[in-house]
Amino acid sequence: MLIIKDIIWISEEIGEADVVVTDGNYEITCFSHPFFQKKGEEVRGTISVFEYSNLERSEKTEYVVEHLGNGKYFLVGRLLDDIKGIVQIGEIYIHDIEEVPAGIKKGEYIQFTTLRVDLW
Repeated sequence: MLIIKDIIWISEEIGEADVVVTDGNYEITCFSHPFFQKKGEEVRGTISVFEYSNLERSEKTEYVVEHLGNGKYFLVGRLLDDIKGIVQIGEIYIHDIEEVPAGIKKGEYIQFTTLRVDLW
């Protein structure tokens, strides 16, 4: 289960926040707008990435969440669906990963860098 660990409000009035989500093992800070949930609640939205690069098959066969600063992350996850673009990191599911390179198959680990992770 993915829960909201912390909320850093940018503007609570308009529901704009950086939201820390965790599955108990991995955590990612996501930008969210509009956001109206509370700390400790189960995440009800969809997680996606904004402007990712260097998407390739990973030699690592374990999940990696490395925060590079200013919302930027290096991620390694398992490709669950190459058509819908769903990647798994623990119990965190990232959607809308487009243009998976040819030859990478469902179930393989991929890695990429993203400028921001979003919660919709």
